[in-house]
Amino acid sequence: RLQSLLSQVTRCSSPEGGVFARIRISAAGADSSVFTRLRAELEAGLHLEEGREDGDLLLSFRRPHDRGSGWEVLARTTPRPLSARAWRVCSLPGALNATAAYAMIRLAEPRRDDRFVNLACGSGTLLVERLDHVPVRTALGVDISGEALECARANLAASGHLSEVLLVQGDAGRLPLASRSADTLVADLPYGMIMGSAAGNRRLYPALLEEATRIAVPGARLVVITAARKLFEEALRQMGPTWLVNRAIPVTIPFKDRSMTVIIYSLRRAG
Repeated sequence: RLQSLLSQVTRCSSPEGGVFARIRISAAGADSSVFTRLRAELEAGLHLEEGREDGDLLLSFRRPHDRGSGWEVLARTTPRPLSARAWRVCSLPGALNATAAYAMIRLAEPRRDDRFVNLACGSGTLLVERLDHVPVRTALGVDISGEALECARANLAASGHLSEVLLVQGDAGRLPLASRSADTLVADLPYGMIMGSAAGNRRLYPALLEEATRIAVPGARLVVITAARKLFEEALRQMGPTWLVNRAIPVTIPFKDRSMTVIIYSLRRAG
């Protein structure tokens, strides 16, 4: 079984992602004598450094979901998480996970003739992911926070895309944009935990949807991510049949020292 595990870990590791140096085990009882011995065997078999706790080869051991016997083993395929981005030189509390941002951009069906608007753009994660995908006709990021815009500006510069974006300080509920001026809109809505508040979100969500409706052309795409599902869906109901929900996808993302489930909504503006 050890040889099988060594073979599987070797096979799933990505040479393009870098070389592993140390092992880290995540499991109930990870400091037990059984896991200590297993880690030593894996270190020897994979020719890695011994006895270090800050490993970059993460192996997660968990019981099967069907409660069967044995263990399921999940192995990280690269030394750095796939969500890590070299261009992220500035981060804010609650900054969007880059893997989730990439998924949102794919759901937005990016095209070269897009007039792309990132509402509440924060540190610019969605802007960079969009511009890394395909060229765009115009790209605009709006945020009420000057600090967030400075952070976005630094990340865009590090990614090489700063000259392709216009950053504007403004309220997502009162956008300085003409009606029917956007083909694609995206937003990482504040969840009311690290950023925002429950009371603030009750005002923001309906106002943002109203403004998105105003500036969106018929058939425009809107992709948002939020943990406040009930609040967002209530705001959506208040808009009537304006937005058609294509998909609502639950996603698990890291949050502090654990994980949380958020929802990515893919919508289309009715004609």
